[in-house]
Amino acid sequence: MDTRCTSVLIIEPHPLMREALRATVVLEPGLQLLEPSAMDPDAFPLVTSNQDDVLFLSSKPDLILLSLGNLGLGDLKTLTELRKTMPDAYILALTPDELPWQNQTALKHGAHAVIPKSVSREELLETLRSIHTYSRGITQAV
Repeated sequence: MDTRCTSVLIIEPHPLMREALRATVVLEPGLQLLEPSAMDPDAFPLVTSNQDDVLFLSSKPDLILLSLGNLGLGDLKTLTELRKTMPDAYILALTPDELPWQNQTALKHGAHAVIPKSVSREELLETLRSIHTYSRGITQAV
C-alpha cells in the first residue's frame, strides 16, 4: 500500500486567504504542507510576482496552489517561471472570478487546472484528493 504524501506549496499574498488554504490542506491525510523560508542557500529558489524577494524550498513540491489576481503580467510570469523551474509540479490556479477567459489564459501559461476562489472548502478538498490520487498513480506507474 502506497502511503506517499503529496507535498503542497501555497503561493497566496493575502494572509487571511493563505491561512484558510493552509488550514484546509492540513486537514487532508496524504497532503504535506511545504513552508518556504526567506533564506536557505541549499534549497530550491522560488521567485513569485507577489513579492520582491526570493523564497526557498527544502524540496520541490508535488502540487502548487497558486493564487492569481486578474491575470496581469505578474501572474503570467509567475506561471511561466513555475512551469520552467518545477516542470513536475502540478499547478492548481485559484482565480478571483469564474470567467472562461481567465481559465483559458491560466491553462495556456502553465496551470494544469483552475478553480475559482469562491469554491467551498469541501470542493477544494475534493479537488486536492483527486490531484493526490492522480500524483500517486503517476509515481506507481514509474
